[in-house]
Amino acid sequence: MIVRYHKDGGKHIAVYNLADTDRGDFSNPVARFTPPAISGTPQGYTLYGSYMYFMTGNAYSSSNPEPGNTYLTSININTGAIAQGPTLTKAGSTLTFREPEGLAIYRTDAGESRLFLGFASGVEGDRRSSIFYKNALV
Repeated sequence: MIVRYHKDGGKHIAVYNLADTDRGDFSNPVARFTPPAISGTPQGYTLYGSYMYFMTGNAYSSSNPEPGNTYLTSININTGAIAQGPTLTKAGSTLTFREPEGLAIYRTDAGESRLFLGFASGVEGDRRSSIFYKNALV
């Protein structure tokens, strides 16, 4: 996946076959779309099948108390339209400090696909990484 800014000033996302990119061939994208507007602070994205998953949100603060403002949105890469969301996630909502940091897809040995959500956690000076997952994808 490549995110490019087009000469029209807009952001465009293109998805390519890995074998093509290994050869330096970017002439035949599998999908290309202009992402829809999604409000919030971008914190991560990942691609799985025909969907791109976006995470937005901020660390807890006086203006963003528990459960926070971390949202997940899925976009159909074939249409560029939002398939689901934005949906508030309360994953890790009881962490002392919780700032969304990224997304990844993991496939278990049993073949289950999981969307991993990463958060910075812990007190200042002793930050940790906390990872949660959802196994119900679009």
